Amino acid sequence: MPLFILFVGTLRGTWDLKKRKKAFQTFPFSELSKHGFDLSLKHEESKRTFSEQILVGRLEGFQILAEVNTQHAANVIRFQALTEIKPISRKEIKRLHSKFKKYDIELDFQGVTKKISIKDGQISTYRKLNTSLKEFIEIIKSENFEPKNEAANNGELPSFASD
Repeated sequence: MPLFILFVGTLRGTWDLKKRKKAFQTFPFSELSKHGFDLSLKHEESKRTFSEQILVGRLEGFQILAEVNTQHAANVIRFQALTEIKPISRKEIKRLHSKFKKYDIELDFQGVTKKISIKDGQISTYRKLNTSLKEFIEIIKSENFEPKNEAANNGELPSFASD
């Protein structure tokens, strides 16, 4: 039984890695590395969670994490803008949720996330991708979201560790 579990885990890990690489190598997302995004590892410090490849970049003062959630949407890249976390009311959350929904934007634990499909063909050039990401930032700025203060973590990436 342990060998079977090891085999299934290895198979799943290989599939996840392949899906992430494919998403990040699909044009125009492959151009991100040429425009200031660097490959990094998420959960690198965790002892209980496997590391995942992500892209990390900056856009208009916001640190952006680009990741592929292979368990729920392997053909979608999630661009998360890390923001200052401020308490907001349930009424405000509902208002933001309804406003953001039409833009494929969601409130997230460490910021605000924009989802972009690699398969639907709406983003066919780097210019469209860049415009979409800039519009994302303008929308969240219009709602008074601010970039995460890097002084709080000495300019380092958050560890994402769940330990």
